[in-house]
Amino acid sequence: MTDETRLTWYLWVSLALIGFGTLNLLALISPVSAVMDAFVDLVFLPFDGAQRIESDGARLWVGIAGGLLAGLGATFLQVTRRVAAQDPGAGRAILLPGILAWFVMDGAGSVAAGAPFNVAVNGVFLALFAVPALWPAAPAAD
Repeated sequence: MTDETRLTWYLWVSLALIGFGTLNLLALISPVSAVMDAFVDLVFLPFDGAQRIESDGARLWVGIAGGLLAGLGATFLQVTRRVAAQDPGAGRAILLPGILAWFVMDGAGSVAAGAPFNVAVNGVFLALFAVPALWPAAPAAD
């Protein structure tokens, strides 16, 4: 993977995090709530419409999660532009521990909340986040 490809991948991951965080906020103030209800229902299998983000507590946590996701995306974006672009190893060293901490903590919380399928869903995101960090650097040109 070239450094340019890695940076582009990081950029898209950053924008996806910001977008998903924004989706969380929009779920609280618009008809987008149906999308978030469907996501929550999916991770609590079976997909039957039983879970929704109706309670005040659930809505609060959706708002908090949205802010954290958008903030994490903005952090990824700045690390990509200001660190990884100049020093890919330093970018990797900064981003990878956060990615792994998120996966472990989110997964443990999902299982504790009775939504173990969310670990599999998070595995897809883990791949999107970790692949560019773990992919070997392209050999230096002579």
